Amino acid sequence: MERLVTSLASPFSAAEVSVPRGGGFLELDARVESGSPGHVAVVVGRDATNSLIEHLARRAALAGHAVAGCLASPGFPSFHQAALALGLATADRPADPQALAEGLVAAAAREPRRLVVIAPLPPEGSWDHAVMTELLGAPRALLLVVVSERGAP
Repeated sequence: MERLVTSLASPFSAAEVSVPRGGGFLELDARVESGSPGHVAVVVGRDATNSLIEHLARRAALAGHAVAGCLASPGFPSFHQAALALGLATADRPADPQALAEGLVAAAAREPRRLVVIAPLPPEGSWDHAVMTELLGAPRALLLVVVSERGAP
């Protein structure tokens, strides 16, 4: 995996940054373990999204952070999974992506531990994409890690 990690300074773009072989996972693990607020995009090989999300969620939890690792699941929006995992939502998906994003940011501000949200890159135009866009534009109160498969739109 030559292309692995890029930090997001502005709203998400599909830019990939090359990192040395073998150092990419170590760099990514260290970034997630730090829990420092910000945005990270990770590009992985085909069919590796859920495995990497599970791995990063374990790393963040072992570091003592509050974690919402959201697996790619058709029909179950990732950021709704995050809100449920953090006790911010009910089983019904909130109608307003902005409200959910604000709820996640507010939860990060209240949480004594650092908050790490790990999710697959949502399709453009989807409800999850709207939530992600709101989170990328919000004050950096949490670490948002977005995982995409190489070649995904």
